[in-house]
Amino acid sequence: MLNIDVGGAKHRRDINGLWKIMDIQKGSDYIYNINSGKKIKLKDNFVDNYYLSMVLEHVIPSLTLFFLKELYRTLKSSGLMRIIVPDARIGIDWYLNNPKKIKQKGNPSKPDYFPNTSLSNLFAWFYTNDRKEKSGHSNAFDEETLNWYLKKAGFKDIRKMAYNKCSEIFKGKDYDRYKDYSIYVEVTK
Repeated sequence: MLNIDVGGAKHRRDINGLWKIMDIQKGSDYIYNINSGKKIKLKDNFVDNYYLSMVLEHVIPSLTLFFLKELYRTLKSSGLMRIIVPDARIGIDWYLNNPKKIKQKGNPSKPDYFPNTSLSNLFAWFYTNDRKEKSGHSNAFDEETLNWYLKKAGFKDIRKMAYNKCSEIFKGKDYDRYKDYSIYVEVTK
């Protein structure tokens, strides 16, 4: 069984040796740049399950659909994929109704060159990627936008989930840090 945690090199959670890592960082099992626009070097219908936690918002918008189609191509029929992304609607709600909450530590990180204002903290949810920040946010999602991309990539069974409410294979993979401001979905090919 091949399970791949995309972008998981920084906080590797290799539950009982069941997960391989796909990341740009050296030492990953599969080296891949999500913004390369290149095919993933895996065969069609090869991967049993994918896990993406805080990855899609780092893909530049013009490559998001391509990247998701590559995951779809390499995922086996009836394979599962769990996706966690910051929910832009939560960030907007906090900005409008609870500015102190949006400035709390643990929310999407703003670069040091952003002023410590509510707007800058909201902006960090959407875009922090420039030439100095090679791994910042390039995209933002709400449920409607995420579902649109997933459907366009070919996924039909899109299920809204929650922190630690997941299929058995993903148990223990979610990070507590993201639970208050994220969208959790699982899809089946």
